[in-house]
Amino acid sequence: MSKKNGKSIHGNQLVPSRVDDIELIRALEERFLQLCQLHKNMKGEELLVPKSLDADMRRWRQMVVRYKGGDFRHTESELLSVKTIAQWTVDTKMSLLGREPKPVNWRH
Repeated sequence: MSKKNGKSIHGNQLVPSRVDDIELIRALEERFLQLCQLHKNMKGEELLVPKSLDADMRRWRQMVVRYKGGDFRHTESELLSVKTIAQWTVDTKMSLLGREPKPVNWRH
């Protein structure tokens, strides 16, 4: 591992997830699936995720698979993708319900 000033220069190394991160992943998966069902019930069609979120969706799904396999680690980019998908999920649900989107307040 290369280091600069005592810190890794590779920001995408797997690090242990905190309990909050693990719960966030579980909650996001549940809410995303609920959003898909809500969209189908209200619009009569499957929810399409914007192409602009493809990379974030791939990183998030990779993290979910890792977690389901008992490996509770993540990279910095995966955690940023989770937050992006979470915000999109909130915004999309609010839009479906005719409400103003609101920013998610992150504790860390």
